[in-house]
Amino acid sequence: MTTTAVHNLDPARVKPFAGQPRKRFRGIAKLAESIRLVGQVTPIIVTDSADPGFDAELIDGERRLRACLEGGMKIKAVFEDVDGEDRYLRSVAANFCRQGHDPIEIMDAVATLERAGRTRAEIAGIFGTTVSWVCQYSRLTALAPELIEELKRPDEKDRQSKGERRAGGKLSLSVALLLVPFPHDVQRKMLGRIRKGNFSMAESRTFVKRFAIGAKIQVGKKQSDISKFRTVAMAVDNCRHVVDRYVNMPGAKIQPLVASATCGERKILAASLESLCESLLMLGDALAP
Repeated sequence: MTTTAVHNLDPARVKPFAGQPRKRFRGIAKLAESIRLVGQVTPIIVTDSADPGFDAELIDGERRLRACLEGGMKIKAVFEDVDGEDRYLRSVAANFCRQGHDPIEIMDAVATLERAGRTRAEIAGIFGTTVSWVCQYSRLTALAPELIEELKRPDEKDRQSKGERRAGGKLSLSVALLLVPFPHDVQRKMLGRIRKGNFSMAESRTFVKRFAIGAKIQVGKKQSDISKFRTVAMAVDNCRHVVDRYVNMPGAKIQPLVASATCGERKILAASLESLCESLLMLGDALAP
């Protein structure tokens, strides 16, 4: 049945959607407390369940469902008629227009749609994004299993049992994409080096690119000259906006900011500014008619 009526259901009798694209859930305890204090603002979307053990099957709203289960509260729900592949498409569209998914959840969702025969243009439309974005996450399927695990964002239970991962030595999406062209054994060795060296993201990218040059393997996307020019132009404009925001503050408040820094921090910034000014002057000379 399809109806706009809101039903109060027992969350234990709402069957989670087996094809749920989101695999790891975060912030459930906080969401449960929020619902307890102010109520459930948005109903979940469900459909009739063929399983006699449940009153409904979930389409959208598993975080709210889990929160109500944890808090022992009834859950508000709206019924819609959705079957087969449409159920998965609705779940993808509902979930991935929001933030919070890790790269592997996105990779799995893209791969599922590709196996269902969807073109990358169609998948981009479902996600509300570009074809290049879809291609990027599709490429992650070429990673070794160990690297795929590294890209998963730990849920609350993992964080409590294992602790937060350190910032250095952690594989980022941009570095993982650079590793895609390498064989799995090489990917594993390079991941080991990144972990052992506790590399930052920038250090990891430099390490992979240098290795690729030695191995004569093309990594990353080769930018055209006009693309590089536009990237530089955007970076300069962003830099100008950020600096102007503080330098031109009313009441000459820039001095307290500078005074709050240590002598060493001020020297580092001064050296960076000198280098930046030199680079900008060179760029300006090149732009002169």
